[in-house]
Formats: sequence, C-alpha cells, structure tokens
Amino acid sequence: QKQQQQQQQQREAWDDSRGKKRKAADAISVSFTSKDAALKAFNKLMCGREVSPLQKWMEVVKLFTGKECSKDAKTVAIWEACESALTTGERKQALAEYQTKLAKDLRNKERQGRQRTKEAFLKLLTDVVNAEMVSRGSENRGVESLRYQDVERLLQKDERYHAVESDEMRELLFAEFAEEYRKREERRKQNEFRDAQDSFVAFLKELAEKTI
Repeated sequence: QKQQQQQQQQREAWDDSRGKKRKAADAISVSFTSKDAALKAFNKLMCGREVSPLQKWMEVVKLFTGKECSKDAKTVAIWEACESALTTGERKQALAEYQTKLAKDLRNKERQGRQRTKEAFLKLLTDVVNAEMVSRGSENRGVESLRYQDVERLLQKDERYHAVESDEMRELLFAEFAEEYRKREERRKQNEFRDAQDSFVAFLKELAEKTI
C-alpha cells in the first residue's frame, strides 16, 4: 500500500507539473498562418534542442513533453502550436528531413575538417622537410634521401602533427607528400631543361644570323 501511495503521489506531482506547464504555455499565444511557417518553427525547435540524426520520434516527443521541458513555457507553446498546425505524419516527415540534412551537414563538416587537417600537416611537412634537407646539405638529392623517421621528431613539436588521428595516417601523408614532391621536382627540372634548350636554340639562331 505504501508503494501505491508513492506511485499516486508521483502521478499527482506529474499531473501538477503538466498542469503548470500547460498554464504557462497557454499564457504564451503561438499560432501559425501557414504550414510552411509551422515547419520552419518545428525545424528551429529541433535545432534548439540539438536533436541528433539518430534520435527516434518518441525520444524527440519526450524532449518537448517531458519534465525537462516543463520550465520552458515558450518552447512548449511552440511545440503545441506545431501539433495544432501539422499532423503527426507531417511532423514525422519534417523530423526525417531535418535529420537527413543534419547528417549530411555533419558528414560534410567532418570531411572538411579532415581536409583542413591534411592540408595543415602537408604544409608542416613542406616546412620541416625543406629545413632538414638544407641542414643536411641534401637539397640536390631530393626528398628520397629522407625517411619519415628522420623528420618525425621535428614534426612532433607542432600541434598540426597531433591533429592527425594516427601514426599510420601520418606516414601515409608523408608518402603522399614525398611522391608529390618528387613529381614536382621532375616537372621543375623538365621545365628548366626545356628553357635551357630554347635559350640555346635562340643563341644558335642569333649566332647564325650574325655570321651571315
């Protein structure tokens, strides 16, 4: 019987809380002139409560009808106005579309973050590798003369090194950097060779013209 009394008291407290919440919500008048306006408000509620892409419909409902929302009369009023303006199916559809867009945005942000981290690490590699090659007097020998282990100690001093998620990824980025460095150097040497050839041909033409 004591347990029944406790349960009754909990129900009464909950009913009292809901009653206070409804009174507070009633004191704030919210209505929408169109479904589009209601949908925009609904999406804003999802964003304000930081609804994740994985939350289920009933979990979302509890965010706006549970105890944690009882003190936020304005949010309750907007939620109830959305209930009046939109069917359950429309709100579920709006939630699904919101979560799909949110998941896509989060993936894009994660991808962009990884790209920024990669670019920052490659810039760090450029600075450190160039400095190390100069200090060794091996500028003309190419980056092939360096291994990742040769520069890792220097890289560890920079926060861009620690931003990369793993040692395996750092070594892969170094290999990518070394390959691109090699190709860039090959292109530079080829361009210099062509320039030298063009200069020599121009010189021979000029000399021939003077001879004639």
